[in-house]
Amino acid sequence: MPMSDYKLSVEELMYKDNLDQFEFNTTADLTGEFDLSGQDRALRALDFGLNIKHKGYNIYALNFKEDEELTYILKKVKKVAKQEKKAADLCYVYNFSDPSQPLALKFGPGLGSEFKVELETKVQEIKLAINNLLSSEQYYNQKRMIKNEYQEETQQVFKQTKAEVKEMGYLLIKEEDGFSITPLLEDDQPMSEEEYNKLPIEKQQQIDEKVAEIKNKIDENFDYLERLEEEFKDKINKLENNLIEKIINDKLKELYQKFSEMSKVINYLDDLKDDILANFDKFKEEEEKGIFLVNEDKKDEFYKYEVNLVVDNSNLEGAPVIKEDNPTYYNLSGRVEYQHAQGGLETNFKQIKEGTLQQANGGYLILEADKLINNFKAWQLLKQVLQSGKIKMENLGAEYEQIPLATLEPEEIDLDLKVILVGSVRLYYLLQYYDSNFKELFKIKADFSTKVDKTNLNTYKLIQFISYKCDQDGLLDLDSNAVKEVLRYCSRYAKSQDKLAAKYSLITNLLKEADLLARQSERKLITAQDIRQIQQDRKYWNSKYESELQELYAKDKILLSTTGAKVGVINGLSIIDLGDYSFGRPTKITAVVYKGEEGIVNIEREINISGKIHDKGIMTLESYLGENFAQEVSLNLSARISFEQVYTEIDGDSASSAELYALLSALAKTPLRQDIAVTGSINQKGVIQPVGGVTDKVEGFFELCKTRGLTGSQGVIIPQQNKKDLVLSTELIKEVEKGRFSIYAISNVSEGLEILTELSSKEINSLITERINNWAINKKD
Repeated sequence: MPMSDYKLSVEELMYKDNLDQFEFNTTADLTGEFDLSGQDRALRALDFGLNIKHKGYNIYALNFKEDEELTYILKKVKKVAKQEKKAADLCYVYNFSDPSQPLALKFGPGLGSEFKVELETKVQEIKLAINNLLSSEQYYNQKRMIKNEYQEETQQVFKQTKAEVKEMGYLLIKEEDGFSITPLLEDDQPMSEEEYNKLPIEKQQQIDEKVAEIKNKIDENFDYLERLEEEFKDKINKLENNLIEKIINDKLKELYQKFSEMSKVINYLDDLKDDILANFDKFKEEEEKGIFLVNEDKKDEFYKYEVNLVVDNSNLEGAPVIKEDNPTYYNLSGRVEYQHAQGGLETNFKQIKEGTLQQANGGYLILEADKLINNFKAWQLLKQVLQSGKIKMENLGAEYEQIPLATLEPEEIDLDLKVILVGSVRLYYLLQYYDSNFKELFKIKADFSTKVDKTNLNTYKLIQFISYKCDQDGLLDLDSNAVKEVLRYCSRYAKSQDKLAAKYSLITNLLKEADLLARQSERKLITAQDIRQIQQDRKYWNSKYESELQELYAKDKILLSTTGAKVGVINGLSIIDLGDYSFGRPTKITAVVYKGEEGIVNIEREINISGKIHDKGIMTLESYLGENFAQEVSLNLSARISFEQVYTEIDGDSASSAELYALLSALAKTPLRQDIAVTGSINQKGVIQPVGGVTDKVEGFFELCKTRGLTGSQGVIIPQQNKKDLVLSTELIKEVEKGRFSIYAISNVSEGLEILTELSSKEINSLITERINNWAINKKD
């Protein structure tokens, strides 16, 4: 068959857009919209995951983690959440029974902030009312009546005691440190010490005994006075408590009524009321020059009557949707903060800070899987809360502390949360394989594709997205030719003329960069030239290594011919992928054969730089030779195949057809064209199989030929199935149109041999058979 039958025409290589059916001059003529098409499988899984409410049905979205894609998911989740009920407010309050374990109070949306404002207002009103009470005339009069009653009875007891002592012939005198008891003479004058000393011993003893009796009497009366004093204090306390309790009840009455069905809130209010009653003296203010001042020491104690509103959903419409960009342990779980005080650290329930788990509780939390995994213990935390259904704040690494720090233990709360992880395919399957809990917690896989079919609908949705981004980001609109170039760009990225890249952030970046070029040229629209130019600029920025490699080819430091013909030598094509940039690298592949029994030896394998897939390709060559040339005689040969001047690991089987051509050329002693490069794998039957990266490979050899000078005979052989995968540069297609470069598509080894040798496959096979048979005969001799 003539070589021209395998050569692809310009029409076959030209990129075909399907814009003619869409009537628009610029993207301003379209209604901008960001809506996915061609992702039915992933969207159905996502919708199902968002609607099912059972435990464990969290979602992992694959291949959908760039900015635009995350924006889409966020928008979609918010749409679902908007139809759901609002989440509860969350407050932490002082625990009067155990201050180290603050209480969590949950309220309906908006009620948390109302509770905080109303309670703190009421506490201030209670404080003011207590001070007004304690400084009121009514209170002083009531207190004075009780005090007067106490004083009158005390004085009466003292008078009675004094009279009883006098009847016994003694004088009772009150002194600073107690009482003195002095005997009276017959004229009722107190006996002096001198007079006492002149008395007989017996008389003195009688007086002392009487004094002791009086002392006992006084002690009895004073025991009564002490009881009387206690009664006085009790009356004062009861008076204050009754008055203050009435104040508290009056002030808190509305709160009790408002939250009467929330037993936990009522219990807290009861404890707060009891604490105020037990410590109402702390509510007293000090007066200075007629102005009431708050004692700072006392002021610090009022924090326990405040409310820490950590989650306020009052302004929320529907369930909460939170995207956490930095999912550290504390950003997720919340934390208890500390402040410096007297050379140390202290904290209280007001220092409790919420995390995104609390903020998203009752709704949805969106996280990037790689960021989550890379933050210390964040993944373990998320699994723990999803498994337990509880959110509990704990110090990070507390289990490793030799001496644990004293801290608060906020009460844990129930978790009602749907988590959406976005991440790569690789990470998904790593978690599936290595984490036994993952599949139980993330039962929904929304598998978004990085490319979609180039249907009319998908094309139109992409154009709508372009219009949407221009409007949203303030970019210049695109004319229709510029849109065609964007479509070509998307197909090139998808590595197929029949596909479009579904990487919306990638498209956005292209539009932003082209917008700058258009504005610098003072254009009103982004044109096709702007789209092409930014791609050329990008290639220039990123192609430093490729340029250095081309320079090595130009200076013959990498030996590779693009003209003439050689036996056992062929130009293979490989890909160098630098992550943000990839390009095709032509590589010389050589084969030598000689009589022997070693079979085919892969030199790269011998020095351990050959991957398993490449090894498989070499073994396939041996199978092909055996089936085609060793049916009657033994395959007695030794062969060496090598990638020349390649010093890194080689893997993949896309060069297996080139290796076979080099081997067959060496066996037939027939030269191969050096102006043709080859890519494609083979199977044992000699069928050419498709390979990846075909566009980069073709353009890589084209660039080398262009540098050395196009002769018109140069070209590349690719598998027939890869024709639609070619999305070539405009420059290369123009050279094909001029007849200065050719691309051949074949389906089997025979077709490739005819192009490379300009002999028929039958002639080549005859030469190989003759040589192998000669070796077999010589072996018998």
